[in-house]
Amino acid sequence: SVMADTNNKNLLRYIKEDKGFEVDAHAHEATENYADVAYRISQLGVTPSDNIGGFTYNSTSGNATDWEIIQNPLTGRVNTSYTKRFTTLVLAGSANHLADDKTFGAWKPKSKSEFYTHDATKNLTFIGGGCDNVVTTTSNATDHIATITRISDGIKNGTYPKGNFYATNIMLNTRDYSADYITKVGQIIEGLKSRVDAKEIQWTFHSEKKTAWETIYESKSFQ
Repeated sequence: SVMADTNNKNLLRYIKEDKGFEVDAHAHEATENYADVAYRISQLGVTPSDNIGGFTYNSTSGNATDWEIIQNPLTGRVNTSYTKRFTTLVLAGSANHLADDKTFGAWKPKSKSEFYTHDATKNLTFIGGGCDNVVTTTSNATDHIATITRISDGIKNGTYPKGNFYATNIMLNTRDYSADYITKVGQIIEGLKSRVDAKEIQWTFHSEKKTAWETIYESKSFQ
């Protein structure tokens, strides 16, 4: 059975408790908002992260997420007795993913109309990284590895300025999961291992990225 494969736990508890992942809320907000999704996560026995896990970011990106109201604690649209404070925005997308953000840095966006303007007074931090390094059923592991190593090499050779905060992502879609797909993901991980061992890159959760930006890079705005 499925539960036997996950230590007799639901999937979210398993990936959190047994595998050490964090669980972010993601909502298209047709009915439920991000607080409602966070509430559902908590009902499954997992404390949701403080991350908005994917959103449409600006006033021209089509059906833009009203993330400006999330600068303050957000109350569920359906579960009105539940309120959640979010601190971090990640994976800034757009309608049909035609104009997704591709920055590598971090800052506090001023507004939907001035997303790339840093405003230190805002509560939400955006962690860049882009949405375009997506592992699909037809993509090549070598290409995904090259996307990451190109950034790492760029920092080393001066193409990208040193001393700044750089974050990137590799996106997986659960709808594509299969034995071959998992093998491909493993190849990507193994292909980056030498860079990880050399401390040129580091696998981190979004919350850890935010902490690093605040503590190591002193919340320096960079795009």
